[in-house]
Amino acid sequence: MVIRACENDFERYSEFLEKHKNGHFMQSLEWRWFKSDQKSFALMCEDDEGEVCGVMLLLVQKVRRTKKVFLYSPRGPVCSREDTKALSELLAEAEKIAR
Repeated sequence: MVIRACENDFERYSEFLEKHKNGHFMQSLEWRWFKSDQKSFALMCEDDEGEVCGVMLLLVQKVRRTKKVFLYSPRGPVCSREDTKALSELLAEAEKIAR
């Protein structure tokens, strides 16, 4: 299950990101605050036991001189490569946000 992380979830989000071998500061909440001029979403995927199994930071970037925007995830989602369910759920939520 994917949730949009709120302030109550930030500690769990950060802890997962710091411990994961693919974690990167550009997926961190600190990076989100650094890019505060952009709208952002912190997504967190939980397994059936409620443990965090994946996270993804999404940023909304405006295209200069147009009314268009694009959504991107710096360094991509952070989850185990073998966990296709978590990856699929994170990408599905990103697609919902993009629409």
